[in-house]
Order: sequence, then C-alpha cells, then structure tokens
Amino acid sequence: MNDNEIFYSEGVAYKVTDTTKNEVMLISIEDNYRKDRPIRDFIIPEQVIHKGVSYLISSIEEIAFEDSSFERVLIPKSIKILPDGVFYDCKHLREIIVAEDNDTYTSIEGVLFDKQQRVLLCCPSNIQKTSYKVPKNVTKLSNWAFARCYNLRSILLPESLLYIGVEVFAHCPNLREINLPQNLTTIEDDIFRESLSLEKVCSSIQNLDTTSIDEEAFYSVLDRTKLYVPKGTIRQYEASTVWRYFYNIYETLAT
Repeated sequence: MNDNEIFYSEGVAYKVTDTTKNEVMLISIEDNYRKDRPIRDFIIPEQVIHKGVSYLISSIEEIAFEDSSFERVLIPKSIKILPDGVFYDCKHLREIIVAEDNDTYTSIEGVLFDKQQRVLLCCPSNIQKTSYKVPKNVTKLSNWAFARCYNLRSILLPESLLYIGVEVFAHCPNLREINLPQNLTTIEDDIFRESLSLEKVCSSIQNLDTTSIDEEAFYSVLDRTKLYVPKGTIRQYEASTVWRYFYNIYETLAT
C-alpha cells in the first residue's frame, strides 16, 4: 500500500501516512455518527487491519468529525497528532477522554490538554458546566479551544496564561464575562467572534507594549462589551491602536 492511499474499516475512513511505520490518519466517520441524534460514545481504535496488515492510527484529520453527534470520545495511546479545531463541529460532545498511557495528550475533567498540561487544546462544546476555571499552569489556549461552548457563562483564566489563539471563545452564546491576565504576550484574531452576549472583559494588563494583539482581536464585541482596565491605565488603553476601539472603557477601583 502507498502513502496517501485511502481505505475503509467498520464505517471509518483512513489514509496511509507512513508505509514504513504502518501508520494511518483517521479522515472521516460513517453517517451514523453525523445524525442529529446523539450517540453516547465514539471509541477511536488504536490499530486497524487492512489486507492482513496492522496499521497504527496516529493522527486525525481536521474535518474528520464534522457535524458528528457523539457525546463522548475516547482517544487511544496511539494518537500523536490532533489538529486545532478537530472537535469544533461536535455540538453534542460532553467529554474527551484520553488513554493514560498516551504520551502526547491528556484530559482533565473531560477537557483536552497536551501531556504537560501547559496547553489547553479543546473544551467540549456541550460541557455540562456554566463556568470553567482554566488550570493555573496553562500558558496557551489553542485556536478554537472554547469555540461553541454553549453552556459556559464565565471562564476564569490563570495568571500563567501567555497566549490566546484564533477565535478561542467564538460562538459562545451564553458567555457573559472573562478576564485577561496581566502576563499575556499574544492575543490572536477575533477571539470573541459571534459571542454576542459578552458583557464584560476585565483586563489586568498593565503595560500594553508587552502584548502583541491582532488588530481584529476584539472585532466582534467592540460596540457592546464593557472593557475594565487597571486603575491608572485608561489613557494607555484609549491611545492603543487596538484597545481604543472599545466603545466603553472603565478603570477598575484600586485594591
């Protein structure tokens, strides 16, 4: 079998990615998992046999689970590559479970992280919480990490956080408030896209020169969301090429 050759097994499509190591990528799943009727579990197998050859399932294509209806996904030891946004369209997903012996990823209370728990990769869309506190050692939120989390009203970010990826909080219809920690170094494009209920953003950033912010980072919420900034910094925010476009900027009281 050649690299990039596609085959099917039990309703799942795979593409050969490495003939030397006999590794494949999961690229799509059968229609039964794409109906609007939730299916409890989708268990990703560790290996698949095709024409008498055993292949290790080591990666998943970005759109493999598009419009899928499962509520829980189980990721095996063999998975080494999960692209950003791989569960973006899984609107029923409540929980992500990773095998304990997976060397690349782990999960905490149903949320997907890298093995070192420094990067939060994905909070499932249908997580059964209204608030979520990101663990204190996390330094990065991957692209779309909280996108389409319908139930969340608030998300508490840790002081350790340095990086917020593209559209991290996009399409969160019930999100009301969020804090931006003082140590942030990077905020990417349109992080609150279509999160139209967002009422308050509380920034703790004291020196705006230390933070790289995409010029459209807050594009979707500038006219309706109140921005609260540290006492004594309002002029700095109002002069900023990005922050100044918030219609409503207020200083917080000194603590």
